[in-house]
Amino acid sequence: MTNTNTNSAPGNDKKISTQKIKFTDYAIEKFQPSPFEWLTKEGKERDRRRYSLDVSRNSTLKGLRLTVFKKSGKKIFTLMYTKITDVNGVKKYMSLPVTIGEFIPGKFGTKECETKVFELVKKHTNDNRKWIDDPKKAIADENNKIYEANKIKLAKKSIREGIEWIVEHEFPAIKSSGSLVSSTIKSHGLSLYGYNKRTLCMYYSDDDKGHGHIHYKGNAFYGVGKPDGAKDLFKKFPSGHGIITGNKKGKRYSAKYKNKADEISLYDHDLSKHLIENIKPEHIRDYINEKDRTFSTRRNIKRAITYFFNIAMEQGWIPGDRFNPTKNIVIKSPDEITHKVATYNNRRFDAQQLEVIFKELINQQTTYPFQSMALALAEVTGVRSETILKIKRKYINSKEGFIYLPPGITKTKKGMKVTITPVVDWIIKNIDEILKLPKYQKYKFIPWLFPSTKVKSKLIYDNEYIHTDGTRLKDCRSCWKAVCEATGIEGSPKMFRKSYISISKLILKDTFKVMFLSGHTKEATIDVHYNKSTDDQTKQYANEVSNKIFNFNK
Repeated sequence: MTNTNTNSAPGNDKKISTQKIKFTDYAIEKFQPSPFEWLTKEGKERDRRRYSLDVSRNSTLKGLRLTVFKKSGKKIFTLMYTKITDVNGVKKYMSLPVTIGEFIPGKFGTKECETKVFELVKKHTNDNRKWIDDPKKAIADENNKIYEANKIKLAKKSIREGIEWIVEHEFPAIKSSGSLVSSTIKSHGLSLYGYNKRTLCMYYSDDDKGHGHIHYKGNAFYGVGKPDGAKDLFKKFPSGHGIITGNKKGKRYSAKYKNKADEISLYDHDLSKHLIENIKPEHIRDYINEKDRTFSTRRNIKRAITYFFNIAMEQGWIPGDRFNPTKNIVIKSPDEITHKVATYNNRRFDAQQLEVIFKELINQQTTYPFQSMALALAEVTGVRSETILKIKRKYINSKEGFIYLPPGITKTKKGMKVTITPVVDWIIKNIDEILKLPKYQKYKFIPWLFPSTKVKSKLIYDNEYIHTDGTRLKDCRSCWKAVCEATGIEGSPKMFRKSYISISKLILKDTFKVMFLSGHTKEATIDVHYNKSTDDQTKQYANEVSNKIFNFNK
């Protein structure tokens, strides 16, 4: 070191010490200010001191300083530069510091510092070595460019890679923690990567919180082994491989594995090889409309792609100022609804039909013991069938007189209490009686109120297995089909909820009261979506109004 002056520097902490430090990594690493150098002339402690570095005044390193911090011990290369500022109309020269970098032995030393200063001076000074740009702003702009470059690099993900990420992370929810429910995962999955052998190696379940999970299995029909996970799944079936076509002939291919509409998923389409950030609304619109599809298929494709781009925006795969490209794509509904189930959307059962159905469900107990009682419970409570099938025995509190439905199994993700009325109590006790029969005693160990009769007998005593989603009843289609054939009544189980709420509104004459039974949070929802009536009731209403108001003398 040269020109050593151990006196405390006067003024504030921006003053430069007269002490010069050799511009070598060794000297800078070993240098430590003495204790009294941290004191001002008033005796106050300061946190930083700036020292001159022993460099030539005629070199590009002119003005280079070393700023040392007491608390952190950091040593920062700082370049002093002169800037002309306007103060009340008078131009003044100000000496300002710009940070070059932190001294880190072996990573950023004198060599790296000299290179960075040389580049800065070369780009932002004139031939007379006067600054033509503010170096502090120049460095900030350069850092922003590097940040943006890294950001863009991270965002460069193709649609295929995005779909693989979503499957690997089990379809994260957009507005809440956790994942989507299994039914939604299955629906979106069909459009995103389905119509392919890979979906035959997957199945879905919900946990107690209502979060969906993806599980993997082998498929004997196509001789496919169980994938180890999402990465292995897409390795077995990359884009374009494993597509199930509808042109397979013979009895072997006439079952559920036949893709009759010759659909192809987004993952297997050429569009998926493009970068997500390059996809525009017209690309998606063309993809949806490139072949003759039903209304429901086109709607489901749009919903799946909308979810995909919501995830893409959340993960930063596309710029933050971009809107979802599906936003203005409209899937027009058809003039006439041809799907049989959709024709029941605005219908409900009358009281007489409900009684006939209930009696027939009791008759079907011999063939469908659990399906029949699940449908019966849906009929007398108005709870959605999907929720009914997720009820566990521990949710039933006979002492308090309620079945508690946790948020994880309801559509609204809010807890709900179902009153144990006499008919509900009869159904619960009837299930207990069924489980006493020798044929069904093994299902006592299963926690679900409505167990599946297709459980693996070898694992019936496996505590982990019986608590999985695979041991519960998934649907009641077989029983419902038998009920419709026996009674001649046409309809769908989803009409139970519409019927229950509509009849409750007529009996209670107060939508607010009905909300406590239906689990809705807004009266408007009931008034708009559940105000259903039968044809006979509509005629009755019309005649009642006509007789009271329009019964004019002829």
